[in-house]
Amino acid sequence: MVQEIIKPKYRTCFTCNYETETIDRKCPHCGKRLLTQTEIRLRGVILVICGASLAFILGNLAVWALGVLFVPNNSEAISQHGGIVTVTVLLIVFSFIFLLGLAFLAAGIWQVLFGRRNLKIVFIISLLLFIFILGGQLLTILLLGKDLFA
Repeated sequence: MVQEIIKPKYRTCFTCNYETETIDRKCPHCGKRLLTQTEIRLRGVILVICGASLAFILGNLAVWALGVLFVPNNSEAISQHGGIVTVTVLLIVFSFIFLLGLAFLAAGIWQVLFGRRNLKIVFIISLLLFIFILGGQLLTILLLGKDLFA
């Protein structure tokens, strides 16, 4: 009878950031699933695809909005798209989502290369989302004169 030797793998918990080399599949601290470097790299590939798609599509839309705003004698095109305020708001939204796509791309590349998360990039993504939500709320208050959540 041949006994198979199971080699421990380096694993990380995304919930509590516990890292160890073990054969266990559950985190001893929080009980959540531990991910191997291969699983983290696969998630990184997904982040790269999503981030690159967001950055490409929204980058092009931001360039379009800039073209509408800054082309001389383009008042007809601006009025067709809802006015200068609407086009400016679209430019801001497209630009923030473009930045978010770049942050996803950076996080994905990091995960693919190193097989682990970079918490600084996760913090930057969280900060961008917070600024986007807060900025949208403030813009709504300024433009519409009312609070959407009230």
